Amino acid sequence: MTEPYADSRYAVRPDLADAHRRTVEAWAGPGNHWTAAERLAIVSQVKRARRADALPPWVGPTSVTGLIDDDEILPAVAVDAVWRLTNHPGTLTEDWYRSVLDRGITAEQYVELVSVVATATCLEVFAAAIGAEPLPLPGPADGRPDGMTSPGAEVSTHWVPTVPSGGANVRKALSAVPVAVEAWQRLSAAQYVPPEALVNDLAWSRGALDRMQVELLAARTSLLNECFY
Repeated sequence: MTEPYADSRYAVRPDLADAHRRTVEAWAGPGNHWTAAERLAIVSQVKRARRADALPPWVGPTSVTGLIDDDEILPAVAVDAVWRLTNHPGTLTEDWYRSVLDRGITAEQYVELVSVVATATCLEVFAAAIGAEPLPLPGPADGRPDGMTSPGAEVSTHWVPTVPSGGANVRKALSAVPVAVEAWQRLSAAQYVPPEALVNDLAWSRGALDRMQVELLAARTSLLNECFY
């Protein structure tokens, strides 16, 4: 892969660019519940959903003739879920989530799909904000999903199975799927606050913004995005 964001109009911190590069590489490897090819297909559907003419949230793209390629490797339920998560995350309900499971996606597959959609959206929005091309996607690696689920995962405070974290509920959301946790931690440390400073170091700073400024921006962003927590 070429140097990430070499075409950006702004300087990008090396650790941030590296986190994004490693995120793309992780998409191209098998996950816990999706193959590498399927994970890359999820990313590709995020890109298509963001660029397509807007659909109402209740209209799945697979129901629109000619919108999805005939050779798409993802099942229709996954494609529809990717588009809903990408373009209408504020409309999600537990009934909709249950309908996804009823159409053949497991809870663990859903969690991993959410992780890939969220990280792909993050990198797409970042590239657009700095006037750069999104990082290119590599080819899929060989291997099969290992089917791993975090020990002790069960439905408690979320729609999906989670593992107790001892912290805020937002940290539990993807905890049932190890690769999803790794993806969240990788980007959170680079784009927000590293885990060792998250709870106990309110004076933490990277030198550009101090912790209070970071939290103000995070809270404002969460409000604008209508985050549940």
